Amino acid sequence: MEQYDLFKHYERQPKELRDVMMKWEQKYNVNDGFSYAELAEMLKDVEKVGYTFDYYLDAVPYGLRPVGVNLEELGY
Repeated sequence: MEQYDLFKHYERQPKELRDVMMKWEQKYNVNDGFSYAELAEMLKDVEKVGYTFDYYLDAVPYGLRPVGVNLEELGY
């Protein structure tokens, strides 16, 4: 089964993940994005429901996927 970056393909997010992401969407600062501390907390919440992601040095998250799926396995 092909896997996708669920940040880009949010319509494929299961309800439990979507609920977590909605919580964090409300905390997102439009002007400043997320801090590293916020991303670390968001990652913990996402991991609790079986997902993970990475983030760039500028604190932009990417590669939202099920735990155990490598970035190289994601279709775009």
